[in-house]
Amino acid sequence: MNQRKAKDVIDAFEKAEKLAQGRPPLPKGLLPSYLKLIDYTYQLCQKGKVKISDLADALHLSRPGITRSFSALEQMQLIEKKTSDTDGRVIYVALTQKGIMYYFHYVDRYYKQLSKRLTKYDASDLNTMIHMINLISDDLTMHPIEMEDLYEQ
Repeated sequence: MNQRKAKDVIDAFEKAEKLAQGRPPLPKGLLPSYLKLIDYTYQLCQKGKVKISDLADALHLSRPGITRSFSALEQMQLIEKKTSDTDGRVIYVALTQKGIMYYFHYVDRYYKQLSKRLTKYDASDLNTMIHMINLISDDLTMHPIEMEDLYEQ
């Protein structure tokens, strides 16, 4: 592959990142990454009780990282934590009423509108795009370009 194509790949990733961050304005303090936590919390809670570790596993995040985010969401009164009645070490999380309202307003409505816009594209093309973005992203994450690589001939 030539360098121009490699640059085109990175340019496409940068466009995709801008698009992913380009949501309608959010309330002060509500980060786009928090919406993903709200979404996953809502989805998992539909199936039963949810622990922070369940969310960390589902999102492939570290427990300390997700705990910090949940602390921020708890301060915004979007999630609540409850200790298990049978094991005090187990903490369950759930969306508050305000959190559920945020889910429907900032997550559910957004994806409904986005899915309407994406209907003009062929599903197999979208699947190929998703597959390739994941494949390249995983490969470059698992095998990052190191400083010494820059000096190879």
